[in-house]
Amino acid sequence: MGDLSIAWRQISARWITHGLTVVAISLALALAVATTLLSRGVQAGIDQAAGPFGLLVGAKGSAQQLVLSTVLLQGAPVGNVARATLDRIAKDPGVATAIPLALGDS
Repeated sequence: MGDLSIAWRQISARWITHGLTVVAISLALALAVATTLLSRGVQAGIDQAAGPFGLLVGAKGSAQQLVLSTVLLQGAPVGNVARATLDRIAKDPGVATAIPLALGDS
């Protein structure tokens, strides 16, 4: 009796257990692939949204919140920068374009 026939008899005797094992492994693999693809899609979307911005200058606070509110237009906006600061940045010879962006009610 060959190894293959012994394996087939084992699978035939416990087909429900082996079938459930195959399904569980397939689901785990599909979840891992889906998570990887979703992560790559989110990263590509963020890269595309942030493409036009070479540098963000914002009020003191969370850098993450500055990016979320300015680039992705999500979350609460950070505070405003003084007009004198914007004028100083715009006059810098290394700055091609300075665009003020103010979000919120005040």
